[in-house]
Amino acid sequence: MAYETTGITGETFRALQFTDARHGWAIQFRDSCSPCRAELIATDDGGATWNVRWRSPDDDVLDRVRFVDAQHGWAIRTSWWTAGESGSPGSRIVATNDGGRTWSTQLENVAVADVTALDPTHAWAVANRAGPCTLASCSVRLYRTTDGKTWALAADGIGALPCAGRTVWRPAFLDADRGVLASGGRDAGDPGGVLITRNGGSSWDCTPAQPGAANAQFAPLMMGGTLLVVTKDAAASDHLFLSPDLGNTWTELPLSLPF
Repeated sequence: MAYETTGITGETFRALQFTDARHGWAIQFRDSCSPCRAELIATDDGGATWNVRWRSPDDDVLDRVRFVDAQHGWAIRTSWWTAGESGSPGSRIVATNDGGRTWSTQLENVAVADVTALDPTHAWAVANRAGPCTLASCSVRLYRTTDGKTWALAADGIGALPCAGRTVWRPAFLDADRGVLASGGRDAGDPGGVLITRNGGSSWDCTPAQPGAANAQFAPLMMGGTLLVVTKDAAASDHLFLSPDLGNTWTELPLSLPF
């Protein structure tokens, strides 16, 4: 396998995403902090060439970029100093309809942790209550848009469900109604589980069955109608579980390499 450099250098690259074989984006944090800033780079030719699509103001960055096609996408805009942190009080949701060249604010004054999108009109964001709080008082909220422009609170108190862990990752949706959330913690033995909605995120329940080790470590991955979840057990071993029916049944897949 051969590798080629893009010709664009940065200290850290994150949020690499392709919506098709040609169109992709990534966030690059600059090597120096004079000033602290980040840039959105994009390719229209499958990665052969990359160009800076958007430059942040000083001390301001995009994070968690989610595109649904070559033009429409959402991201979290936050301070350079809190980028990558979950639920920064100063974060806000921004949207683009020109491939990332310009961004407009759609939701602010909420501690947005992550965002996911299904199509140009449907997107969801996981957030904590804005302002200082403790782990117990920072209840998880879910916001959504159904027109691609306006956002409203869809559900509150998700973290109180018995299958919810310390961290609730961004959701994955099969369509505008059916979606799942995975939750867990970074430490071995932390509680967690998988949650499901059938009404676009207005209400959530624990899936009928749970993975054998339910402490989810990442956001769930939806591939067609198949759900994939990575979990950690009490002995700190990782597991990969697959569900073909949105959590009614689970099968563990081997993680060992055949060599």
